[in-house]
Amino acid sequence: MSGERNVTLSQTSRRRLLRAVGGLTTLGVASGVTTDTVAADPGDQQWAFETGGEVRSSPTVVDGTVFFGSNDGNLYAVDAETGTEQWAFKTGANVISAPTVVDGTAFVGDDTGNLYAVDVETGSQQWVYETARFAQSSPTVVGGTAFVVSSFNENLDAVDADTGNLQWTFEIERDISSSSTVVDGTVFVGSENENLYAIDADTGEQEWAFETEDFVWSSPTVVDGTVFVGSGTNLYAVNADTGNQLWATGMPGSLDSSPTVIDGTVFIGSSNFSSNLYAIDADTGDTEWTFQTGDDISTSPTVADKSVFVGSSDGNLYAVDADTGEQKWAFETGEFIISSPTVVDGTVFFGSGDGTFYAVDAGVSGSSEGSRVLLGTEGHHSEWRYAEQSIDIRTPDSDATGSGESLIRNSIMLLFGGIGTAVIWSYLYRSPQNQSTGQTQTETADTTSENSAPSTAEVDDQSTITTDDMPPASEVAADRHLTAAEAAIETAGTAASNANFSAAADAYSEAISEYNSVLAVLDAGATEQRAEIEAAIDSARADLETVETRHDQRNEIIEALKPAERSFQEAIVAYIENNQTVARIRFRQARDAFEEVHETISESENNLLGSSTEVSVQPDRELSSTTLSELVEIPEPAVDALSDAGIETLSDFESCDEWPWTPATVEKLVADGAIEENLATTLTLLSWLRDNEGCEFNAAEAVARRQEQADYGFNHAS
Repeated sequence: MSGERNVTLSQTSRRRLLRAVGGLTTLGVASGVTTDTVAADPGDQQWAFETGGEVRSSPTVVDGTVFFGSNDGNLYAVDAETGTEQWAFKTGANVISAPTVVDGTAFVGDDTGNLYAVDVETGSQQWVYETARFAQSSPTVVGGTAFVVSSFNENLDAVDADTGNLQWTFEIERDISSSSTVVDGTVFVGSENENLYAIDADTGEQEWAFETEDFVWSSPTVVDGTVFVGSGTNLYAVNADTGNQLWATGMPGSLDSSPTVIDGTVFIGSSNFSSNLYAIDADTGDTEWTFQTGDDISTSPTVADKSVFVGSSDGNLYAVDADTGEQKWAFETGEFIISSPTVVDGTVFFGSGDGTFYAVDAGVSGSSEGSRVLLGTEGHHSEWRYAEQSIDIRTPDSDATGSGESLIRNSIMLLFGGIGTAVIWSYLYRSPQNQSTGQTQTETADTTSENSAPSTAEVDDQSTITTDDMPPASEVAADRHLTAAEAAIETAGTAASNANFSAAADAYSEAISEYNSVLAVLDAGATEQRAEIEAAIDSARADLETVETRHDQRNEIIEALKPAERSFQEAIVAYIENNQTVARIRFRQARDAFEEVHETISESENNLLGSSTEVSVQPDRELSSTTLSELVEIPEPAVDALSDAGIETLSDFESCDEWPWTPATVEKLVADGAIEENLATTLTLLSWLRDNEGCEFNAAEAVARRQEQADYGFNHAS
């Protein structure tokens, strides 16, 4: 792929780097807190806590403690009043997931795919459940079950909150980016397969699926029996019991933000050519007001005391009047804000891409009241709906699929192949995962089953192998992260070459995360090895920027094709209805628009459209019917002749992609005298309409063909 370097480490560099790995270290960047002693005005900073990475995780605030994750791989517990660190729990990778706190336990995911249960008092791990990768969405804990999605293995898993054992799995065909919402025994979750699902929380059985027109990255929210969710440029209201659409409202930009609802109004942000916060009537879908920020809005808004708080990629947190949409104040950080804010007792808490977590005077006296926080979709406070659950943490079943202990053991067995069971078991119980539970080797061995723990005799039989032969835990971790990074780089290159820029961007981001995890375990003095990893990170970031640029260019092309295709279809209908003036205008508009898009694609060195890009539109002018016998414009003898030839509806026409464009069947009927020659143009235009189907564009040639077809229509309409 032109412009991408795809740098990975050589085997020599890799071995040298692994030898240079010391023990597991603390944060690569020292965390700290700066405090403003007096916050006199709304929008004033109360304190700021610095982490070692971007803060994309949304906060949860419970009993005076703020819980949030960072891309430095830590889950933090920070005093809500002072910003003082209480503890930091080290995970295996970035923590983008918002934690959920129930009965003294914090549940949070990381980019390795682990779901952790962490004691909120001590910061020690209680259990871990392993998915495939990318547990970035926030876990939802309801009725003693933790619902977690993995965008890598495309599953929604229901995990016992007491033990970390898997209860059931619901498989979805595509990646899952939205968090799940649980209301009245039903789990609601969206997917990149363009569906919103309702799933029985007890059984994992699908109740219904609602098909949208684009990816569902937005996390759904549910209020008074209605599910609200964004998909592409549409905000949908769907009946929670039946899955039937109540209304849909189109927006200028992509609705990646998750909605929150309060007092009959839906608040949601947009991105991708539109940087607006919308207030939408929950009953009708009508827009009440629009507030524009300086860049994309990917955070979910929160509402407290008639004020809406939302972060933007322009680095500002905005406070907006909930009734009027007027800005009250803005607080500027050093980088983008993806962390959704939570308001507690007059303070708004959120993180920033500058690696800092902020507490800011909200200018209100209350706490977040919108559905997003009360349902715990992306962060919550002590008064959320399911705060009164009881969790009784127990040791996970070692034989349960997905249980943390058995999967860790199996992973290490695979890593060290032929090394004896006794040594593997010894190494496992010296690992940081078990140390964090507070168990000693002796205590752990006592709880090990008879089939798992080796006898003393078995250990003696392997006298030639000692724990000195085992690689240090940090070296094993570094090797695992390097392998994952290099696999991600390869995946990214393949995806980019196939014009799957979204998948390429995700893979490059994964590689950067894995490389950063290697840096986290490297000794500070290993300067040469750190430089090699940092060079690989810089390369991956450059490639990520390239594919993101191409992704944006492709989106721009798709957005330009939509009005062109709409004009083209409306022109055909106008021609059939004998409104030649409108047909001529629309054909000319379509022709010129397709020509401009064709030039843009042709000037690019890359195939920006990929293997197939479908453009679907809803024209203002449509045919009265797609059945030929019901179109008064077609004479009855022609209808009979076409029917005898197997053409009764628009979808029965075979396509002809070359001049003179007339379908072969129509051309034969004209030659046989079965239909009049002057009707051939009408039938040719009709063959380009499809019943509820979009038009596919897979290359510049496809756009040029549509341009020529529009020119054909323009000439005949003239």
